[in-house]
Amino acid sequence: MNTLPLGTRIQIRPAAFGRSTFTVEDRIGSGSELDIYQPSCTAAIDYGRRAEHVRVLGVVVHHSGGLSSKRSPRRGPPTTPQK
Repeated sequence: MNTLPLGTRIQIRPAAFGRSTFTVEDRIGSGSELDIYQPSCTAAIDYGRRAEHVRVLGVVVHHSGGLSSKRSPRRGPPTTPQK
C-alpha cells in the first residue's frame, strides 16, 4: 500500500473510525502497512493493528488546472467558436 500515489482514494472494509473511504495523503516506512490518521491517540491505540480488506477506488492527479480523477476525467462544456 505504500506504493500508492498520493491522492489515491481507497476503501477499507470493515470501516475504520466510522469511515470506509480515505485518501492517501502521506506514506510510512515501507511494505504493505497503512497508517490511518486519527486525531485522538486513545482511539488510534484502541483500534490497534489490524489486517483489513483495502480496495483502490481511483487516483486523483494534481496539476496546475486543479484536481481531476484518472477514473472519470472532468470535462468542461463544449465550446462554440466565436465569429
